[in-house]
Amino acid sequence: MLTNFKEVIERKLERTISNADLLTAIELAKSDVVMNDLIWGKGVTAEQFEDVVIRCLQTLGRCVG
Repeated sequence: MLTNFKEVIERKLERTISNADLLTAIELAKSDVVMNDLIWGKGVTAEQFEDVVIRCLQTLGRCVG
């Protein structure tokens, strides 16, 4: 399942990512989703979660480089 998710994210980013970066981005995205749910009372779709993971990966890339 994680492999499929990683492939979807890599296709959207048009680059490969490491498993470590993906797991870090997922953890960051989970925090964002929980905050979104607690503060705004809104649920998140799978596609929205993918978008949050992608934004986290893009931010990580800026911090590392």
